[in-house]
Amino acid sequence: MNRAFLIRRLLVPGLLLWGGVDAGPARAQALAATGKAQLFAVVGAGKAAQFSLPQVRLADEAVAARINHEIATVVISYATTPVDSTASLAKQLRLAAAQPCCLGGTRFQTMLNQGNLLSLKLTLVFSGNMYYERTRYLVFDLNTGRQLPLSALVADSPAQLQQRLEMAINRRVAEFLADTTKRAPATLASVAELYHWQATKRRVGFGPTNAPNAAPPADLREFALSPHALLLLYRVGVPSSTLADTPDEVYRIPYSRLQAAGLLSELVKASAPPAGTR
Repeated sequence: MNRAFLIRRLLVPGLLLWGGVDAGPARAQALAATGKAQLFAVVGAGKAAQFSLPQVRLADEAVAARINHEIATVVISYATTPVDSTASLAKQLRLAAAQPCCLGGTRFQTMLNQGNLLSLKLTLVFSGNMYYERTRYLVFDLNTGRQLPLSALVADSPAQLQQRLEMAINRRVAEFLADTTKRAPATLASVAELYHWQATKRRVGFGPTNAPNAAPPADLREFALSPHALLLLYRVGVPSSTLADTPDEVYRIPYSRLQAAGLLSELVKASAPPAGTR
């Protein structure tokens, strides 16, 4: 099987270049002036694994290196056997792909690349006893390369955001379980058990982390940014192959319903229509 890991392509609208050819520092500097990163993919395959991993180029090479290292670390950390982190990314992916189990590849989506903010969605594919996918969301400050916590971008209190998220989860699970025309009784029963659904209260049985008889609490540590909304996640575990139909784990809160802070506040202001045009 082809193990060429050094195929790279630029992910710039209207531009598709292969074989390591790129637009160089001039393109990175031009994009930096607009608050964007130059994105390219490191693509490769080995055994049954297929990898497509995002990397960035910026005018500040140290900042780009910090972001690229963080992205690679997140993916390689899922390898069954430890991989040499000092090796090139291409070699790290090759070593991960050669392992018999269980990381079967990655793909990614750019959720936001503007206003000096970069939000990425990584989808990791696993195989072995069963096939499943897991998503990871990363948000970076393109000025510093730092991965940003939600508190750096949203001024709403964590307690308030957690309460709003839990209310949204309750509504979604209630709607899911009420749809008896499209879903089998066994699926509904499995989902109700997974979420520790309290039917009389119409709410998920949230509890402390790792509590044996409760659903995990809403967690604000992992999130994504889109051009118009904050995306929060709620996971209850890895769905089994017999329970592929579960409530969507992504919850959308428009920026208009949040107190944006930091770089997000600047982005929201810059994206607002001029006065008198609404």
